[in-house]
Amino acid sequence: MENIMRIDNITKTYDGVAVVNNLSFSLKKGHILGFLGPNGAGKSTTINMISSLIHQDAGHIYYKEVDVEKCRKKFKNEIGVVPQSLAIYEDLTAYQNLKFFAELYGVSKDKIEEVCIYALNFVNLENVKDKKAKTFSGGMKRRLNIACSLVNSPELIILDEPTVGIDPQSRNFILEAIKKLRDQGVSVIYTTHYMEEIEAIAEDVIIVDHGQKLVDDTLDNIRENYSKQSIVSIRADKFDQNLKEKILTIAGVDSVSIDGNLIKISINTEANDKVLNDITSTFSQSNSSISSINSLNVNLEDIFLELTGTKLRD
Repeated sequence: MENIMRIDNITKTYDGVAVVNNLSFSLKKGHILGFLGPNGAGKSTTINMISSLIHQDAGHIYYKEVDVEKCRKKFKNEIGVVPQSLAIYEDLTAYQNLKFFAELYGVSKDKIEEVCIYALNFVNLENVKDKKAKTFSGGMKRRLNIACSLVNSPELIILDEPTVGIDPQSRNFILEAIKKLRDQGVSVIYTTHYMEEIEAIAEDVIIVDHGQKLVDDTLDNIRENYSKQSIVSIRADKFDQNLKEKILTIAGVDSVSIDGNLIKISINTEANDKVLNDITSTFSQSNSSISSINSLNVNLEDIFLELTGTKLRD
């Protein structure tokens, strides 16, 4: 499938430290790419380079196979950016906000009303178009933020944490809107701290940490590659500090994470049946009291934790 964007070995260094280090990936036309990484992984710096807010120290960014350096004006006119911080004017109405951004993008005067009404309808704010943004709920402001990125009919949209701090109903509306854009042929780069959002909308996923790529594949392939593992969730009333290290010595155990009194253990499905008995015996030998044991399906959160050693929202 044709790529709309290709990132080729970009690097950004601050104070001698490579925040993004030789990072390469591509975005397929009409696909949603989930862009994940723990705090400090280099996500925001990468998004800022892609959006042309900052310049990379090395490497190239290609848009429709043309170096952005050679087509920057065209590139900026054909992308939409939805920043994590709301980029709307509270004292302007919804329609006035859209009109302002349409003029900023250079939309012709005879098209401005059409594109503004379309964007308002798309995010279901047409009934409040003449109300000031400061009167909106958090979810409505987020939707207006997205609408402002649509006034130039972009072929590529970059969304940075677009559902932060909003209610579940607004979040679901935004996710459905993003899928609708994808179905219309728009390409999307989507960053979030909510792993379930990526699983709900993305075809492709890239995971970065310390400025480097850990995973770059389709969501289906990632799930398939990690299907050789199963997760055992154990809730224990007490355990000693060395329990994690003891469990990791058991043959067939790939990783262990502890969150309060909940212990998640990743087990290779090719391990023998004895592994679970060895785990429970280790708990017993550590003077730990098990209150529940459950088997879980591996999800993207588990994969992320194994790769980075941290939860996405840590």
